[in-house]
Amino acid sequence: MQRIEELIKEKLAQIIQEEMTDPRIGFATVSRVKVSRDLRQALVSVSFLEDNEERIREALDALAHARGFLRKELGTRITLKYLPDLKFIHDGSAAYASHIQVLLNEAQIAPPPDEGEEDDEGLDS
Repeated sequence: MQRIEELIKEKLAQIIQEEMTDPRIGFATVSRVKVSRDLRQALVSVSFLEDNEERIREALDALAHARGFLRKELGTRITLKYLPDLKFIHDGSAAYASHIQVLLNEAQIAPPPDEGEEDDEGLDS
């Protein structure tokens, strides 16, 4: 099952990047695909560079609208007993990781002074 999920993920990412022209989709990354045991359904997790909720919703709507096209293109690139119906969801893990990185960068503490350097405060000149 994992091999099928990886294959669908790879091919869908390729189709979205190379064939889709809808500007609402923007820069979308297929991060994960989970296929049902009977291969009838595929839950496709997609992450976006955009962090605006409204634009993400529009991008997901555009992908849902293109579901038939994506499924047809997928069928020309892979051979499966059943071609799964695609459902797209937002994967916010990339945005969350980016947010954590920003917080970590802001929280960095200045390194302590070198031990060989002495503090000039309190010394008479």
